[in-house]
Amino acid sequence: MSRDSWRPSHPRSPQIPRARGGRAQRAVYLLLALCAAGLYLAGEPLVPTARSLTFHFATLQIGALLKGACYLAEEIFHLQSRCPL
Repeated sequence: MSRDSWRPSHPRSPQIPRARGGRAQRAVYLLLALCAAGLYLAGEPLVPTARSLTFHFATLQIGALLKGACYLAEEIFHLQSRCPL
């Protein structure tokens, strides 16, 4: 009897799923292009809309950065209680 007889014949599925290949990112770009084309065909100016979207996404990123900084500060303050030397 060989050593490998206890192993299953098919490999198990990986614990970490593989990346999806960027379909969601391409879908977002397509949606953005369709919205820009719709605004252009309706005669609306694109610059205020682009400025508003840029401000919105920058605000979201700053919020995520501040949240991460707060989590880091909390971990630093609790370091002594979790890992006593």
